[in-house]
Amino acid sequence: MFHNELFAQVGRAAGDMFGSAAFSVMDLGCGSARHISQALRGRNVSRYVGYDLSDVALAHAREILVALNCLVELRHADLFAGLDDEPTQVDLIFSSFALHHLKSVDKELFFRRALRRLTENGRLLLIDVVLAEGESRAAWLDRYCGWMRADWTTLPAQALEMAFGHIRQNDFPEASATLHRMARDAGFSRTKDLGHFSGHHAWLFSKR
Repeated sequence: MFHNELFAQVGRAAGDMFGSAAFSVMDLGCGSARHISQALRGRNVSRYVGYDLSDVALAHAREILVALNCLVELRHADLFAGLDDEPTQVDLIFSSFALHHLKSVDKELFFRRALRRLTENGRLLLIDVVLAEGESRAAWLDRYCGWMRADWTTLPAQALEMAFGHIRQNDFPEASATLHRMARDAGFSRTKDLGHFSGHHAWLFSKR
């Protein structure tokens, strides 16, 4: 899913945004945090708070995030809990391959709540899959699962079928232009494509 390429964009964006200045990070759906830890290594992260629903992933994240040499807080909760329950604002909200699990109305709510959770000069950085312009969800499901079947050749057939079932039941991607529109409607002043690789995109949304 082009993690290496996309997270390289994340690392460059963090350098461009913050340089040597300290900044706080909220990671929504952090998983094991393996890729974001690598992307932020060497940056001046003052605080990292991660949210995920997997205790196993959070246990791995706790070990991996030691490399950031900062205050680390991990919460067993969903992404909306992070946006609603955190007592302070953060400089950077990050989420990868999580937003597409939300229906459209909840994505719009996500952008509005993310804006409130950011500091005055805060940014939202997302990685996710997208529909091609004008593509239906049904067509995307067939295309994406077809790509997986052709490309993920080392995955056992049973595991691949399980992945297809999860995707068809839980994935609701949007077109990139739709996400830009949702962000602007929520109040983000700038939206930017950081990069895309075969339907896997990275975006940066700025509060100011």
